[in-house]
Amino acid sequence: LDNDGDIDNTATAVATLPDGTTETDTSSVAVPIDYTNGGEPSYSVEKLADVSSVSAAGDVISYTITVVNTSTFAVSDVVVDDPLLGGALSNPAGDDNNDGVLDVTETWVYSGTYTVTQEDIDTNGNNDDGDIDNTVTVTGTTPNGSSTPDVEDSVEVPIDYTNGGEPSYSVEKLADVSSVSAAGDVITYTITVVNTSTFAVSDVVVDDPLLGGALSNPAGDDNNDGVLDVTETWVYSGTYTVTQEDIDTNGNNDDGDIDNTVTVTGTTPNGSSTPDVEDSVEVPIDYTNGGEPSYSVIKVSDVSVVSYEGDIVTYTITVENTSTFGINSLQVIDELVDLVLTDGDENSNNILDVDEIWTFVGSYEVTAETLSGYGVNELGEADNDGDIDNIVTVMGNNPAGTALDSINDTAIVLVYLPPVAVDDLAETDANTPVDIDILDNDYDLDGTIDVLSVEIVSEPTNGTVVVNADGTVTYTPDFDFIGEDQFDYQVCDNDGLCDTATVYIAVIGVKAAELIIPQGFSPNGDGNHDVFFIDDLSNLYPNFQLVIYNRWGNVVYDYKHDGNPLSDPRWWDGYSTGRMTIKDSEKAPVGTYYYTIYFNKDGFKPRSGYVYLNR
Repeated sequence: LDNDGDIDNTATAVATLPDGTTETDTSSVAVPIDYTNGGEPSYSVEKLADVSSVSAAGDVISYTITVVNTSTFAVSDVVVDDPLLGGALSNPAGDDNNDGVLDVTETWVYSGTYTVTQEDIDTNGNNDDGDIDNTVTVTGTTPNGSSTPDVEDSVEVPIDYTNGGEPSYSVEKLADVSSVSAAGDVITYTITVVNTSTFAVSDVVVDDPLLGGALSNPAGDDNNDGVLDVTETWVYSGTYTVTQEDIDTNGNNDDGDIDNTVTVTGTTPNGSSTPDVEDSVEVPIDYTNGGEPSYSVIKVSDVSVVSYEGDIVTYTITVENTSTFGINSLQVIDELVDLVLTDGDENSNNILDVDEIWTFVGSYEVTAETLSGYGVNELGEADNDGDIDNIVTVMGNNPAGTALDSINDTAIVLVYLPPVAVDDLAETDANTPVDIDILDNDYDLDGTIDVLSVEIVSEPTNGTVVVNADGTVTYTPDFDFIGEDQFDYQVCDNDGLCDTATVYIAVIGVKAAELIIPQGFSPNGDGNHDVFFIDDLSNLYPNFQLVIYNRWGNVVYDYKHDGNPLSDPRWWDGYSTGRMTIKDSEKAPVGTYYYTIYFNKDGFKPRSGYVYLNR
């Protein structure tokens, strides 16, 4: 009652003495008040948050702090200190009598809010432990003026770095070209990484194997802290130069394009790894070669004209890759000749590489059928068009396995048929020139014989020959020559092709001197005078008849010549071929025989004489 910390009690005794006087006496006792609350806190405090987690700056946590007087005395000067909420809280609910004293069993309720900052999120909470820590401390004063023991309570609201199950960032990869076609083409890639989460991402790695691995120095890190802040956008760039191998192998994954995949990784503020995010871009390889053929073929022959059986035509075919990619499954087809690869595939990979030239060679031999058919087509069949057609066809595939358009080239070798010079027969009298139309029986199937081309290539032995302006020749036998002579001539056509023939001449008639008739012969087989031979008789008188008789007038030999001064007569060899008493084909006996020569020309009278047969 006297505010001195105890219960004071004073007793007063008043007594009346016998003498009638009164006597008064007092006695007091003080009982101290124990404000220790039995060693227990004088109040309890409970702090609660209205959310179980936060994830972004701007999230609001509403806190409720409940303070209950658990002692036996009222507590004054109550201070509820919450630094996160700004310090000492005020205006609790529950002070029903508004005396500012936490009465026994009285419950005061404080409330406050905290707005999460980006720093809280980015620094793994306000104490770098993954949550928003909040501790409240309650102090007060007992009735005796002493301080009550401090009481605290804390609540931790975890920070959720899962980003709602979504990636923490987006990545977009773009190429600056829609296709490539050749080694050396450059693709510029742009990789854009955007923080789509509510927290900063550190240790960002943008891995692009095609561009060499981890990329660096992005544009967009404005504060240069190396952290991908919320909503911050980083842009990386890099270039890739297409290789010949990329082109020739149907892309870097054999699927017809240049594949490029970028993978982005990072770390959340609590040190955990963010889920990997990838993006890919495919740049197709254009194998159309700009609409032009992918290869060229040239076929040439070593001769332009053939004319004779056995002539050889050698063909050379060159195939060049004019595209930007290797050509496989190459086929060079020539139906007329067998081709052999002689040069070009230096690396022996069976691929016609870019700028590579392959050379093939094959030969065709002219046959009699080639000439008689006046040419052949590409299949070797007679086509009567005056040439040898040879077509080569080239086919192949691009690296994607697509068949390329076939191409071909043709080599044409002309067939020029030579003239045909035919042997001639002519006849003249002794000492008499003769004009011979040697071209009359000559011919040329595909051209014209040039009359000015007649040339004597082998002179006659027993005369002379002169070529006339009209292509005829004049033969003059030597003086008094009677017999057979010949010479060779050459004639050419308008293509310059030539042929030769022989002119056979029979010189007949009477020499300046008489016939010399032998008076004997000896058919004994020794090779000398074995037949009754009259020199120049057949040349002078090609229709002569020779009859031989024995001494009894029987015919033993009767022969008439065939009228050809160039053919040899069958002279009497001493055997009977006539009507004698001995058998035909038997030897005639030694002796004298008589002959008669019938000249059968120009009214000449027969001539008779004798000949002696001796064995």
